Formats: sequence, structure tokens, C-alpha cells
Amino acid sequence: MNHILKIIFVVLGTTFANISLCVANPADYFGGNFINMDYESENFPSSSINLMSLTLGNYVDTYYRAELRIGYGLSDRKVNYNGSENTYELDRYVGAYIKYGLHFDEDISPYIITGVTHSKTKQKTGGSFESISDASFSYGLGVEFSKTKTSSFNLEYVNYNDGDKVGLNGISLGYNHSF
Repeated sequence: MNHILKIIFVVLGTTFANISLCVANPADYFGGNFINMDYESENFPSSSINLMSLTLGNYVDTYYRAELRIGYGLSDRKVNYNGSENTYELDRYVGAYIKYGLHFDEDISPYIITGVTHSKTKQKTGGSFESISDASFSYGLGVEFSKTKTSSFNLEYVNYNDGDKVGLNGISLGYNHSF
């Protein structure tokens, strides 16, 4: 699995490197999302964590887009469980994704998103501390609302990580701007 992840990151990284060497055109965009993410751990109750992510993307063609995203947790979450205080934190995540969008209307475009996410989470229970790094296949659905030809808002649900120790999925609201 790690070999496949490396290949995907190299291919997408090469694509974005080539994009950055070109003159900027309306096919390139950047943006950000506010995400309310559910954090599920194998031995503790699930919790909700808020984070922000930054996006760098490119319209490969009319239907496909390639994106790189990096996200950081805005705060940790404390949950009482079995008489002890547990703290969850999403330190960061990095992902490479492909979006396939349909254009039913000039202003509204539903899409599916697939890719790979690497996350680093931290959990503290009582006196023990555990840092977990995990990579997983990611998938989700979203819809983009175009405000102008260069700006749009999106709403999406993504299952970022479905790992053995930690599960991460969330709903997000974001903004993209073409440059």
C-alpha cells in the first residue's frame, strides 16, 4: 500500500510542479475549507474536531480536477470517558485528490472526490499519550456553487481516513478562487 501511495504522490506532485512552471491561467485555483470532522478511535467514544484546510487545484479538463490539500486542527477536544479525561487532536492532514464533476447548470456542479489522505492525530488518556500517523484511501461527495467565473463555494462530505486505529470523516464548507 505504501508503494502505491508514493506513486500517487509522485504523479500528482509532478503534475502540480508542471502547473506552477506555466503561466497562471483560469484552470488553476486555490481555496480553503472549514471542516467539522468526526474523530473515531478504536477504544474511545467518537468526538467532533474543527479544522481549516488549504487547497491548491487544477482543472485537468472540463470534468476532472486534481487537488492537493493540507489541513490543521483549530483546537483539541476533551471528552470524559470511563472516569478519565481524554483529549483528541488532529495535528494535520495532507491529501492528494481527484474530483470528477458534472455540470448540470452553469452555477451548480455536483462532484465525487477520491484520493489519498495522510493524517497525524494525537490522543491523551489519563497519563498516556499516543501519536498516530495513518494513510488511507479517501472518498466523498460535494457540490460547488459558482458565484462568478473566478470564485465558487463548495459543500462536501469526505471520509478522509478509515484506518484501523482512527477514523476521520467530515462535512466542510469552502471557497475557491481561480487565478
